[in-house]
Amino acid sequence: MSKKKLIVWFEEVGKEDINLVGGKGANLGEMLSVRLPVPYGFILTSQAYFYFLKQAGLEQKIKSFLQSINYDNPVELREVANHIRQLILKASIPQDLINNTIKYYDNLLAKENYYFHLKSGVLKLSLNHLKNIYRPPLVAIRSSATAEDLPTASFAGQQETYLNIKGESALINSIRECWASLFTERAIFYRHQNKFDQAKVGLAVVVQRMIQSEKSGVAFSIDPVTNYKFKIVIEAIYGLGEYIVQGKVTPDHYEVDKRTYQILKKDVKYQNSKLIKFGRTNKEIKLNKKEGSQQKLTDEQIIELALLINNIERHYYFPQDIEWALEKNKFYIVQSRPVTTIKDKNKTIDQNDAFKNDLPILTGSPASPGIATGPVKIILSAQEIDKIKSGEIMVARQTNPDFVPAMKKCAGIITEQGGRTSHAAIVSRELGIPAVVGVTKATKVLKNGQIVTINGITGDIFKGSIKIVTSSSNTHLAPKTNTKVYINLAEPEKAEKMSQLPVDGVGLLRAEFIIAQIGTHPKEFIKNKRQNIFIDKLTKNLLFFVKNFNPRPIIYRATDFKTNEYRNLKGGEIYEPKEENPMLGFRGASRYIANPEVFLMELEAIKKIWQMGYRNLHLMIPFVRLPWELIKIKTIIRDFGLFNYKNFKLLIMVEVPACALNLEEFLKIGIDGVSVGTNDLTMMLLGVDRDNEAVQHLYDDKNPVVFSIVEYVINLCRKYQVSSSICGQAASDYPDLIEKLIKAGITSVSVNPDAVYRTKELIYNIERKLNKK
Repeated sequence: MSKKKLIVWFEEVGKEDINLVGGKGANLGEMLSVRLPVPYGFILTSQAYFYFLKQAGLEQKIKSFLQSINYDNPVELREVANHIRQLILKASIPQDLINNTIKYYDNLLAKENYYFHLKSGVLKLSLNHLKNIYRPPLVAIRSSATAEDLPTASFAGQQETYLNIKGESALINSIRECWASLFTERAIFYRHQNKFDQAKVGLAVVVQRMIQSEKSGVAFSIDPVTNYKFKIVIEAIYGLGEYIVQGKVTPDHYEVDKRTYQILKKDVKYQNSKLIKFGRTNKEIKLNKKEGSQQKLTDEQIIELALLINNIERHYYFPQDIEWALEKNKFYIVQSRPVTTIKDKNKTIDQNDAFKNDLPILTGSPASPGIATGPVKIILSAQEIDKIKSGEIMVARQTNPDFVPAMKKCAGIITEQGGRTSHAAIVSRELGIPAVVGVTKATKVLKNGQIVTINGITGDIFKGSIKIVTSSSNTHLAPKTNTKVYINLAEPEKAEKMSQLPVDGVGLLRAEFIIAQIGTHPKEFIKNKRQNIFIDKLTKNLLFFVKNFNPRPIIYRATDFKTNEYRNLKGGEIYEPKEENPMLGFRGASRYIANPEVFLMELEAIKKIWQMGYRNLHLMIPFVRLPWELIKIKTIIRDFGLFNYKNFKLLIMVEVPACALNLEEFLKIGIDGVSVGTNDLTMMLLGVDRDNEAVQHLYDDKNPVVFSIVEYVINLCRKYQVSSSICGQAASDYPDLIEKLIKAGITSVSVNPDAVYRTKELIYNIERKLNKK
């Protein structure tokens, strides 16, 4: 695409043209090229904007004003911004640019029909014939800054959008106003904050066929608060989308599992008004209680939209922040941009007992993670933002991007309206400021100067200052829970870092990675009478976990290599048979009975650590099929002397359906706990080889049959007063499963490191809800 071109149709640009048409324009062209439902239009490029500035003699004037600003003075920032905008609004647009713009506008509907008929292969009329049929439509005019919508920064809501524009005069005036909106105080401040060169940021203008939204909203292809990648978040309102962007109404909130498209959560909110087209302008319509309280999207529409959102993310290979609209029961994508709030956190906030005995005075929707304590400052309009002092908790009626210059000073933000996908919420997350939105009557209940603590993960607001312990690994909140949260680990070099996470211990320490690092088949050490080398290496690796997590328990799962995996070790081909289905073959407990000499080396490593004085390393036996296997294994362990240690614990994995259904016999033999391995259990219950891609679509660890077995196991463990846990992938991936497990009485869950914080927060909220009943 020529960088000198002033106006282009959508299909002429793609995602590589950000410098020419801005992030919004580039993404609209890109989505159109892959046949996503995008309202058609054209773009005045950034070159048109710079051409206008040059012809009007504004370049140097604007530069000199920007060089003189004190960015920490809101009043001065506002005055300079107003002056620059007035310069632009009073300047003349070159006549050749006006003429070309009108030509594109006049041909918009004809070109749209021509383009889509051509793509579908059913073109019946020429473009000239179509031009005689279609007249200029209503359009939406949207800004598209050349530095916006990058993976590292969002210019959300900073430039203006103009809806229901019709006629040549209105079109040209709106384009000029769009250019002027590049210099609102919030936009100037944000570019300064993110070190963008003010003079080099251009503004393209998107002119797009107007969608008369019956319903509209915002969606994220990941959870924007927790960054959980397997969840799609959708927020929806009645009417045009401006009210959700401005935070004027609180939207419905839906959550969908990205892999199964199961609706995980529906939080329906009352909407008291909506914005609709009225003539050539927009009008606010009041909604009665019955209409405003209804679910905005049907379940079928939620899933249809989730499928569309996931397709967009797959195309871009990056999580997306999407604005959508529904017209005549058809979804349109108004814009898509990268999620800009995926950041590595660098300190932990561990609540421990901080919130245990405190009830929130107010509750809303979490919008930006973290916690903050400070005095309340109520702000009723953007004109009052200069009242905000450093460290205060800003309380406002709604989240509005005009507040951005003051956000840097705030310790936290509370709003009465708006959703967690509003533009201001996005910017709050990007700035790393804890925020809670949709807090009804916050400006009335809270008082200026009152000290409060806000929890940006749970959406709770507490009276007074609550002491929080901080360390150096993550900014997320880690509430204390009655249900223990363990972590799944395998790599010794990560033990120290992972021990900083707010977990109760290691619920699954996989032996296989350690053995693979040793690199030689255990029987090769036995053959060469060098067992001590294997034992010393295993002991050394286990100590990384034991020392760093001490006194928190480490549940070491003895080796569960399959024959095909063992064959990859040095000497493996000598000792391992070839099996057609190793997943169901010579593995787990049966190996320890058939080859006790290998199992004894693992026991020796565990015993050496207990002899060093550590009391937090325990043993779990995988893939137990029959009760007599457990009897024989217990005999080996007893003869070896590990049961002589008073607090040593033996657990088993429940993965084989026969073990699950016959668990009471195993419990009678005597064990200290059970951990359900949902991966293998699901495989065998559904008859699906989870290593076989041809049947992967049938593998579903959320199948009700799986949960019914897990629930049965938990109930038996409660009867025999032993611990119950779950350590398969399902524990990390499915938040709704966790609630069912807690209701069933599970004593712990063991999850992957990336799921620790969201699981802790989820369990905290579930336990609090259950305690209220």
